[in-house]
Amino acid sequence: MSTTTQPKAEVAAVGRISIENYATDVQTQGHTVRVDQATDVEGGLGTGPTPFGYLYSALAGCMLMTVRGYASRKEWPLKSAEIRVFPTRDRSKVLESIRIELDLEGDDLTDEQIERLRDVALKCPVHRSLEKAVEVELA
Repeated sequence: MSTTTQPKAEVAAVGRISIENYATDVQTQGHTVRVDQATDVEGGLGTGPTPFGYLYSALAGCMLMTVRGYASRKEWPLKSAEIRVFPTRDRSKVLESIRIELDLEGDDLTDEQIERLRDVALKCPVHRSLEKAVEVELA
């Protein structure tokens, strides 16, 4: 009888917090990022984006990199792109929806290219992960 084993997952991020405040340094991919709460939250120092701020930034960055990479491979005349993220959360702060505004700049972009780039933005891995239910297990 053959059994398959799952490959051992590598640590993607390590964070540590004290009980003094919410400022948290997280190490990931050779970088240290600060996560904090706003100053209007007791214990928040405002020294870094909130956890949701990083989530929105990850989505915007991934979508923009996906659009840029696609346009570059196709040799389309995209000069720049800008995304604005508008989240909606319920009363318990759970994310309900995100509206994205995407502006694409390039003098010679056709309507078809713009539409394709908008479709491609929705195929970025972070967006696809948010659309799907992700199982989170506490070990």
